[in-house]
Amino acid sequence: MIYLNNFIAWKKEVSKEIWRDLNKIPIYEIVKNIEQVYNLVNSKVNMGQLNTYIAPTAIIGENVYIGNNCQIYDYACIRDNTILLDNVVVGHCSEIARSIVFSNSKITHKVTMSDCVVGREVNIGASVSLASPSIFNKEINNLKKTIKIPMLSGEILETGLVKFGSIIGDSSRIAMNSSCGPGVLLGRRCFVYPNVFLRGGQYGSNIIIKTKSSNIEIVPLMNMD
Repeated sequence: MIYLNNFIAWKKEVSKEIWRDLNKIPIYEIVKNIEQVYNLVNSKVNMGQLNTYIAPTAIIGENVYIGNNCQIYDYACIRDNTILLDNVVVGHCSEIARSIVFSNSKITHKVTMSDCVVGREVNIGASVSLASPSIFNKEINNLKKTIKIPMLSGEILETGLVKFGSIIGDSSRIAMNSSCGPGVLLGRRCFVYPNVFLRGGQYGSNIIIKTKSSNIEIVPLMNMD
């Protein structure tokens, strides 16, 4: 079974008590029960928003916990049941829904993510998309296709969820214009190059993910005189 400590190390931003409680829950159950997780965090973590900047044009939903020393920039949208711990940056026009972002992580501008857990000291580049529903989910064609995740062991993890985003491990980086399909489990200290699409599945730790060849051709500019 996959638990939170496979991706995120315990630090002072949450108490040992809450970390112990979260680690008893499989990672996909944390995503499924994000509202209950919000209530757990809100009741046991010291009240945040000291030295936090929230732009006047930002949209903040209900049941949102925002920690200390955070920066929420113009037209960012933090939807219901989202948890942002200390020192988190959310850039211009980014949208976060039903997710947990651990401390010292940066969600830069025009990022979309839902039903995700983002570890500590993660950087998600501009225009990155972390998808959560399958294109075959029940809202589209009544098939109710749930998210199944191929694991490195060869097993298939059946989440039982129609919506399940990405789990991003500590100190990972996703460069601009990349995207993750539903059910991406990215380990600690992974580096994803620009313009990469990751299918749902478990990826290891301490790896670089990139396309094989950019196929860029450079030719001299013709004399226009």
